[in-house]
Amino acid sequence: MANPRIIPKKSTVVAKVPMTGDLENGEICINHADKKLYAKHPSTGAIQEIGGMLVHSHDELYSPDSSQVLELQNNSDLTITAGGSTKTFVLPSASGTIATLSDITASVAGVTSVNTRTGAVTLTISDIPGAVSSSTTGMTGATALTNIVQITQSGYNALGASVSASTLYIIVG
Repeated sequence: MANPRIIPKKSTVVAKVPMTGDLENGEICINHADKKLYAKHPSTGAIQEIGGMLVHSHDELYSPDSSQVLELQNNSDLTITAGGSTKTFVLPSASGTIATLSDITASVAGVTSVNTRTGAVTLTISDIPGAVSSSTTGMTGATALTNIVQITQSGYNALGASVSASTLYIIVG
């Protein structure tokens, strides 16, 4: 018995991509001019390049043991499924490409404001005294603070035994 031959559909026209009706499920097409291989997605029917650098909607990447899945959704969101939970990342709508990890915003809850300020907030010494009260009414065993000091680590270390129990030290730098 002779070995069966696989004969894919083919093209030699540069940039020619097969149309949806050109391939049945399970068929492949090779473009010899571009050295690209195409197949029809079994569930969406879309023609996709195999092994190329393009990512299509619902393309999935699996870890070797299939416990983790990375998938591009129809709405261009990126989902990562691992350990039974799924995290969704929203890609920038302008280009649909990711230049850096900061181009992805995770759909997670986080701090939205500090001391009535929003966005990227850097705390200063003035943010702390307004939030700390020296009143200890109703607090058993509490000691009122008399000072709040912004100090470097080396300055704090140099205090040695002179550290005051009634001073809040904020170490910076």
